[in-house]
Amino acid sequence: MTVIGPVTLHWTLRHIGGGWSLWSGTDSDTEASISMPADVAWRVWTKGMKRDEARARMEIRGDETLAAPLTSFVAIMA
Repeated sequence: MTVIGPVTLHWTLRHIGGGWSLWSGTDSDTEASISMPADVAWRVWTKGMKRDEARARMEIRGDETLAAPLTSFVAIMA
């Protein structure tokens, strides 16, 4: 996953041994590649943007079903 903004960040989520692990950087051997602007990421993850609007502004290559969780969780709480 890539979040694009003033600072561009890259993460890889891997399924290892029955669990998930988040890694910094990219992996060329992926089932899906997801890219979104930073303003979309923080808005959708703080419930400031609806899922459909966020999905329309994301670029997904590969298995699109893997992107669904990115628009349905809250990452930042007050």
